[in-house]
Amino acid sequence: KQLSAAIHSFQVKNKLLCNKNEGLRASLYTKKKRAKKSKTLDLQQRKEFHSSAVFWSPGTICKA
Repeated sequence: KQLSAAIHSFQVKNKLLCNKNEGLRASLYTKKKRAKKSKTLDLQQRKEFHSSAVFWSPGTICKA
């Protein structure tokens, strides 16, 4: 009877640890995903533009 109780106790503890481990892994994945640095686009107006409206082509945005 003691052996059965001990096995049950170990199974419960193992299941709890597995669930905790999965939660920590998910949290770490979310943290790593959030930590990626993004580059800002340098879309400052150049001196050759004289009006306030500036149209950017896809090529110009890719270069920035």
